[in-house]
Amino acid sequence: MTRTRRDWAVGVLAGLVGIAATAGFAVLVVGSLGDVGRPERSAAAAAASAASPDEPVGQDVRAVVASDGSVEVVHRVVTAAPVTSILLRPGPGYGRLGVAEVAGVEVSAGGTSIASEVAVGQRAQSVSFGRLVHDFTVTYRVVPPEDGAEAAVEGRSLVFVPVLDLEYFDESGPVRRRVSADGEILNVACVRSAVPRPCGSATREGWEVDLDDVVSDVSLVVQLQREG
Repeated sequence: MTRTRRDWAVGVLAGLVGIAATAGFAVLVVGSLGDVGRPERSAAAAAASAASPDEPVGQDVRAVVASDGSVEVVHRVVTAAPVTSILLRPGPGYGRLGVAEVAGVEVSAGGTSIASEVAVGQRAQSVSFGRLVHDFTVTYRVVPPEDGAEAAVEGRSLVFVPVLDLEYFDESGPVRRRVSADGEILNVACVRSAVPRPCGSATREGWEVDLDDVVSDVSLVVQLQREG
């Protein structure tokens, strides 16, 4: 990518960050409802063994942007010690472009669903698993509002890739964000504290962004060249 293209992209992204400041979600989540607040570790969890040393502790968040702008998210978490619940918070949305809907959320571990039938609105909600787990996956689909993608130049668009914020007891390990799309990803910007910065790099699996620490308030904006 040339310096001119990158500077142009950052300038356009900076303009969009302003409209993202009032972002929101209308969320339909699958899980079981608990008290709002940071997840607590039970006495049983404290006594349980830590995760297998063969499993790297941290989070891997994979997002696939479809041609209609919807985003399929697979969020895998490996914890340092078993947990019995997580806290889900609506993540960054689309600002004045509208309100996104998150549907079909499911939490699974070992190929088995461990949370179902819970609706989460604008506030954070605790999701209880009913048992100890140290390796689990949260999947869902983000449906953008109409005009959820902003056209930059002909054939290109800027797409917000929002995800749910996920918290759990004693968070640790790196967070890796991977984005792939129906089209060519030209670049990606990480937005935090209203300052967009180019981040990550292209890989065979899509665009990859590594966050060294557990960071929940970073959103991604993708500059996309549509096919056809």
